[in-house]
Amino acid sequence: MMEAQLGGFLVGDGFCTKKKRRKNYLVGFYQAKKKSQIIEVYMDLLVKEAGKQHPIIEMAPKDVVKVYVYSKSLYQTLKAIKDNPSEYFEKLSSKDKVKFIGGFIDAEGCVKCDRVILYNSDRALLFTMQNFIRFCEISSTLHYHHGCFELHIWSKSSREKLICLCRNFSVKLSRLSRRGACAPAFAGDCRSQ
Repeated sequence: MMEAQLGGFLVGDGFCTKKKRRKNYLVGFYQAKKKSQIIEVYMDLLVKEAGKQHPIIEMAPKDVVKVYVYSKSLYQTLKAIKDNPSEYFEKLSSKDKVKFIGGFIDAEGCVKCDRVILYNSDRALLFTMQNFIRFCEISSTLHYHHGCFELHIWSKSSREKLICLCRNFSVKLSRLSRRGACAPAFAGDCRSQ
């Protein structure tokens, strides 16, 4: 099974490609060059997951970095996850669900001091994640807007709970927690449940 934080990130910004002619299996992600901290964190997680391989790093158009490794087993794992990400999420332990959400926020999240929004075209995945964070006493709303679904976390208390819950597994949320946006521990910490 793939490490949950990496899985969440790759569901958002990752790819798995099979090149039939050469029988190569590529697994990796695209990320804006300016997001160097995110690239570094997830490149390290990808390398750990792939074993002793060194990642291939290429520049793509519009200042985007492409990072990938060759791995048939990782390809098969990520393809299965991407085929039904909500089912994969449901099977994770509570702690791994928190890690998955952290990775997903780094890929598909908009994190501001007054809101956190997760974007994806897969309504079932966002709905499943919404149910889990509701269990953690984090309120949210799910909307369809401009061709994709959006999971909004607006209230200050819910944002603080999400930050405290996932900050160790998300580069974006850890930045906010360093700025003092994290409340003290709360009773609804569902990582232990």
